[in-house]
Amino acid sequence: MYEYEKEPYLQEGLRQEFGARVKSLRKRHDISRLELASRTGIPFKTVGDIERGEKVMLDPEYVVTPLANCFDLRGIARDEFFAAAGLLPDTVAHDLQTSQEVWTPLHTMFYRSAALPAVITDPLYTIHSSNAYFNSLFKINPHRLSRRLFEGAGPNIMRFLLDPAFGVQQRFGNRHEFLAVLRGNLYSMRVSAVSHIGSPHYERLISALEQFPDFGPIWAEVGAPDYVPRLAGIPTIFDIGTDHEMQFVVALVFPPRFTLPEQRRMLFIPANVETERHIHAMRIAITPAVYHYSTHFPSGYREIRDV
Repeated sequence: MYEYEKEPYLQEGLRQEFGARVKSLRKRHDISRLELASRTGIPFKTVGDIERGEKVMLDPEYVVTPLANCFDLRGIARDEFFAAAGLLPDTVAHDLQTSQEVWTPLHTMFYRSAALPAVITDPLYTIHSSNAYFNSLFKINPHRLSRRLFEGAGPNIMRFLLDPAFGVQQRFGNRHEFLAVLRGNLYSMRVSAVSHIGSPHYERLISALEQFPDFGPIWAEVGAPDYVPRLAGIPTIFDIGTDHEMQFVVALVFPPRFTLPEQRRMLFIPANVETERHIHAMRIAITPAVYHYSTHFPSGYREIRDV
């Protein structure tokens, strides 16, 4: 069941976006406004008002549901349509980047509890913090990148996958393996990001990721009603086919009093003996540290070594 968080009217910018979405779907189905009104039972004038971004009550039962049914929206595409109409709670107010002072000590305790690659992200896979083992796994050097971390999509796992500057793509053996990982990640992110549709954070991220050629086609593919996911979660195999191949099981960690469900705490657990050996060597070679990322920090991050 879809309900409004506050009131059944969208702000002007969101009305324009929802109207453009309805118009695009109508044209994709090659139907006129008059035919759309006839099929949905929505007055012809109201259909026009919606597409123009006028202030219209987007009633879930008599407006949004008939539109979604007419456009045959299912699965993620349907949830996103309702979210764009303001019918899912937007929890983006719990922006991890803006609450560092409160959460830094608690997150440091999380990293101290496990000597494994670990990271905390929001549902859009924007990284709030990570430890030195995770950074080594992804070959992220905060000292070298510094403020560049916040260019474009910012410190985001999707950006690390898509941006050739990070060299992550070459670590999956071949393009087929890389696209499989990317497909699974984008599907997982698309599912978890539904409640953020229309938020500034969501729009900025999608706009930034659209600059990468692989993003658009796969984003559309995983949003199709008939898409069947075959892989979810962030990458679990690195350096495929080499002597340094590592395989992990990624575990989501929820503490007993988990008060901010927007956080995704992930641990990379070695899936075989060879990977455990690589992690052991990593522990010996790397100084334990935690990195908290925020534009509020002068260099874009804060390093804590007492872990």
